[in-house]
Amino acid sequence: MSVNDPARGRRPPRRGARGSAAVELVLIAPFLLVLMAVIVDLRSFAAYRTDVARQQYAVVELIAGGNRWTEAAVNNVVQAAMDRMGEFSAGTLRVVAVARGEGLRSDGVDCAVDTAGWCEPMVVKEVRPDPDDDPTQPRAWQGGGDCAGLDSEMPAEGAMFGANDPLLPNEGDDGSAPSTWASRRLQEDEWWVVLEICSHFGGGNSDPGLMGGALVNIGLDVFDASTTIRHRVAWGAITALEDDVEGCVWCAP
Repeated sequence: MSVNDPARGRRPPRRGARGSAAVELVLIAPFLLVLMAVIVDLRSFAAYRTDVARQQYAVVELIAGGNRWTEAAVNNVVQAAMDRMGEFSAGTLRVVAVARGEGLRSDGVDCAVDTAGWCEPMVVKEVRPDPDDDPTQPRAWQGGGDCAGLDSEMPAEGAMFGANDPLLPNEGDDGSAPSTWASRRLQEDEWWVVLEICSHFGGGNSDPGLMGGALVNIGLDVFDASTTIRHRVAWGAITALEDDVEGCVWCAP
């Protein structure tokens, strides 16, 4: 046989190569679709977290800056925020008015006597939109999801914060004494609107992203992204607490 014979060195055709690739594609296609869905859901979750932050600050700033808000108007603001978040999540929410305490502070000194000194803050009023099934628990939307079993980290209406209980996020993280915290330096007629939220993305009957419900939680867990958000924000009011003209009307007992 000639060394130049074209038949020499010709490789036999690979039979079934295309068929094998097609089978492999069929096998991995579902996993690729799930991966793409999870990526979309992660982006939806990131967008939702941004929306929650916006909702928090919109609510507290709106209430703190409103002139002569009635209790019904404040209830409507809070209910509207919960309705908006209910499309993609379940959760719980507390909105309260906080002012300087009116009792004994943790070192035994009466706040009313030492008016120039520090004092633990107190929840003077809590927003409770109707219907209110259980006044002892935070208001919930979509049943609360994973947040339903979590207790509020703020005291009940009429009670003062504990000696070492922060009001503002990161308060005291630098190791400073509680008596120096901003929340302990509220003036006698100063008040803040404080919102505490726990949000469970995909909880309840909500339907976020592409996978929705329980499946979205599985996808986010794979990527180590917690679907439960707990946060607190505060906004200082621009008027005096008991101002006869512009004060906090809805804070009245």
